[in-house]
Amino acid sequence: MIKRGNYGKEGRNLKKIWTTNLGLKILAIVFAVLLWLIVVNIDDPVMVQPFYGIQVEILHPEAITDTGKIYEILDNTNIISVVVTARRSILSELRKEDLKAVADMEELTFMDTLGISVSSEKYNDKIESIKPSTENLRVKIDNIKKTQLVIQVNTTGKPEVGYLIGNVTTDQTVVRLSGPESIIKQVARAVANVDVSGMTTDISTSIEIKLYDNEDNLITNSVISKNIDSVSVSVDILGTKTVPLEYDVMGTPVDGYELTGVISSSPSEVTLGGKKSILESIEKIEVPETALNVTGQSGDVTVIVDLGKYIPDNLFLVNNKFNGKANVIVYIEKKVTKIASLQKEKLKFTNIPDGFTVESVDFDETKLFNISGLQKVIETINPDNIAGTIDIAAYMEENEIVKLSEGTYDVEAILNLPEGARVDIPYMVKMKVTLEE
Repeated sequence: MIKRGNYGKEGRNLKKIWTTNLGLKILAIVFAVLLWLIVVNIDDPVMVQPFYGIQVEILHPEAITDTGKIYEILDNTNIISVVVTARRSILSELRKEDLKAVADMEELTFMDTLGISVSSEKYNDKIESIKPSTENLRVKIDNIKKTQLVIQVNTTGKPEVGYLIGNVTTDQTVVRLSGPESIIKQVARAVANVDVSGMTTDISTSIEIKLYDNEDNLITNSVISKNIDSVSVSVDILGTKTVPLEYDVMGTPVDGYELTGVISSSPSEVTLGGKKSILESIEKIEVPETALNVTGQSGDVTVIVDLGKYIPDNLFLVNNKFNGKANVIVYIEKKVTKIASLQKEKLKFTNIPDGFTVESVDFDETKLFNISGLQKVIETINPDNIAGTIDIAAYMEENEIVKLSEGTYDVEAILNLPEGARVDIPYMVKMKVTLEE
C-alpha cells in the first residue's frame, strides 16, 4: 500500500519533470513536426499534372433546343485539358476518366459562351486545385432547319476488262437532314460512292452517305443529324460479247437483174451486254428477211434496220454512242448473157443400168444456148470448156422409172457452169437406149 505522503511526493516529482526545461521540450516537438513535414514532402510531394482530351458535358441543352433553335460548339472548345495539383500518391491513382467537365446552357452569356467547371469523381477532397485549360466554351446559336435529299449513288473505278456496270439500286432513296440553318444551306448533295474496281460479280454492300457542297467539298460537320447514316447498294456486274450481224433477203429483183449475194452493213457487228449465262448462247444477231425486201428492184437496195427489234430479251447494246440502227445495202446487178454451144464429145452419160447402152441421136453441135448471170461470173466462162452430163439413174428416179426400156428419150443435160450462171432454157438431148445383145 502506498502511503498518502509518498503519493504527493511522487506527483510533485512528475510535475517537476514536465515543467523542467519546458521551452526545450516545446522546441523539440515543433522540430519533430517540421521534420515529419519535410519527410512527407520529400517522400510524397505536391505535384502538378495535366490531363488531356477531357470532353465537356453540356447541361440543360433543352434551354436552347426547346426554343426551336440549335447550338453548335465552335473551335472544339468542348475538348479541353485539365491541370490537377495534388500529392504524388493521389495523382498516381487519378485517371482522365475520373475528371468531369461541365458547361450549363442555362448560364449562356450574351457573348455566346459558357463557363466550364471541372471536378474529380475521385479524391476530390484531397486535390489542392483543379483548373481547366479553357475557362469558356464557345457556341453558335442558330435556327433549326430540316430538309431531305435524294441519295445519289456513284460508282468509282472500272470492272474487270470485258465486264460493265448494269443496274444500280438502293434500299433507300432519300435521306432527311436536320441541323443549323447556316450549315444545312451549304449541303448540295447526298452521295453514296461504290467502288467497282476489278469486279466480275454482282455487288451488294452498305455504303456511308456523305454530304457535299456546291463545290464538291466534303461536309463533315457533326452537328448535322441524318435519319440514316448508310444505304444498302446493289450493283449488277454484266458481261459483254461482240457478235456479227446476219441478214436474210426476201423477194427477187425485176426480170433481168439479180442479187449479187453481197450485203454490206454498217456496223457489221455489235457488242452486247447482259448476264454471262445469256451471252454464252448468242453467236450472232439474225435479221429476218422481212426487213430486206428486194421484190421488183433493179438497183442496190439501202435499208435502215433497227437492230433493237432483233436483240434477245435481257440483252442490250453496249455502245452508248450507237443509236442501234444499221445502214444495210443489198447489192443488185443487171444480168449479162453469153452465147455458147456444146460439142458432142463433151456430152457424157453416167450411171447407165447394166445391159443397156446409151447414145445421143440427132445431136446438133451448132445448137446455141444463152448463159446468163452476173458479169463477174459470166466473164469467167470459156465456151470451149463447157461440158454436159446426163445421169441415167437420176433421170429414172426423177421420172419414177423402175426398169429402163429400149427407146428414145428427151433428157436434160446438166452443164458444168460456175455457181451463179444458168442457161435460159434447159439444154435437151435426144437419148437412145438399146439393150445389149
